[in-house]
Amino acid sequence: MGKDALIDVYNDYKTIDISVLFANTQERVRQIFETTNFFEEVPRNRVFVSVSDAVDQAELEQRRKNEAIIVQMKAAPKPAVAPPVAKSVGQKSVPTGDNALMTAQSSASLATGVEFSIKDNTAKEGAIQRKNRVPSKSNIHWDDLDKTQ
Repeated sequence: MGKDALIDVYNDYKTIDISVLFANTQERVRQIFETTNFFEEVPRNRVFVSVSDAVDQAELEQRRKNEAIIVQMKAAPKPAVAPPVAKSVGQKSVPTGDNALMTAQSSASLATGVEFSIKDNTAKEGAIQRKNRVPSKSNIHWDDLDKTQ
């Protein structure tokens, strides 16, 4: 009979967490549901007289489900993030584990002779021995460039 097929559809989709709503049911169909065991298998709040009532119910259920998911996400503990690890030669600092940065010598500091501290946001000239520079053929010297900045 047709009602058994509807019950099977309802139960099959229920097992995979999909809500089935029966909408726009005629009065005669609802009477058959009342006189048979249909409402023993399918709750009464799954049968609607109009499509708009069924849509309103589906939207309400979806909103409640989303709110429950949001509450669960907020209550869940946040995963611990591992501190970053130096992976390149040019990185100027490495984590020590207690939110402090330990300066490390980089290839850039070897070439320029300037050590930059991220923790203090300062540059220290002369922290590393400067190599003698080859004189430039242009009129601009390295020391002049430092003064213009």
